[in-house]
Amino acid sequence: MNRELLAPTAIGLAVCVGGYMMAVQPAAERVSAARMEVAALERDVREGEAALAQMPELTRAAREARVQAATIEEHSRFARDERALLATVSSVAAYHGVELEHVAVDRTDPDATPSNAGPLASAGLSLTARGDYSAMIPFFRALRTDLGFAAVVSVRLTPLPEPGRVRAEVRLHHFGFDTSPEPASDPGRTP
Repeated sequence: MNRELLAPTAIGLAVCVGGYMMAVQPAAERVSAARMEVAALERDVREGEAALAQMPELTRAAREARVQAATIEEHSRFARDERALLATVSSVAAYHGVELEHVAVDRTDPDATPSNAGPLASAGLSLTARGDYSAMIPFFRALRTDLGFAAVVSVRLTPLPEPGRVRAEVRLHHFGFDTSPEPASDPGRTP
């Protein structure tokens, strides 16, 4: 190779490399960064479209959850509202032809919690009733099924002198659950 050509070739090569590093490489890096950003945005769009496709199902599930929460609240009201509990027990007894001798909220029940004790509440109830044995069975069933979340804790039947009539001493326990939604949290705040 000719020595005279070596120096200009080296200078020309240095100018090309320098020009590439100053002009082409930054543009190539910007193009590469733009491609990565486009790929990330396309991924976000796909995720958004997938979430949007689930919206009808999520809306239906939220509607069903609200209906279930309202049902639970309705069934829970007797544990929180003693007057409503006592009035309903009286009307159930009258409907079934059972006479109530004594009805009281059982404040000695160890499982009972005050109605303002938070998301769970419970109320004990004791009653003494008299009537035909054939009327007592549907009355007990109604106490267990028509008064929300209720459990018949104990029943003591005593025969009365009149044929087919009994006196019943009953202890019930009513449960209540607060289904109010939790307040929305601030996603920017850490717990």
